[in-house]
Amino acid sequence: MSSNPIRCDCNNIDFIQWMVSSRAFDANFEGYMCQYQDSSYKRIQDSYDETLSRLSVQCADHSTIFLVVLSVTLLMVTTVAGAVMYRFRWRLRYLYYVAYLVVKKKTKDKGREANFLYDVFIAYASEDEEFILESLLP
Repeated sequence: MSSNPIRCDCNNIDFIQWMVSSRAFDANFEGYMCQYQDSSYKRIQDSYDETLSRLSVQCADHSTIFLVVLSVTLLMVTTVAGAVMYRFRWRLRYLYYVAYLVVKKKTKDKGREANFLYDVFIAYASEDEEFILESLLP
């Protein structure tokens, strides 16, 4: 087995640590070679600490850093948005009520058009009946 190189990548880091700590491969330990992802070779015995430090950097879990950066970014965006909303709160409130009244008026007008048969109601006295029937209703 000593003539076959061992892949030194994230999948084998536990095996390399076990191999050195258990001394299971002491028989020809100086013959074991580590093959890195860039196709370079080094003897495990000569560069064990370097191999582990190189692999620990390559295999590090960056999810914690990602979550911290994401949380800080969201906090900053929320703070800026809150400050802008607080600064322009009266204008925003005014725009809200204007939009609300526009929508309310449109829905109110649509409902009225459907419910009425005529446009206006004319109340008149009996002496004006002739004028109404001849002038207004033709």
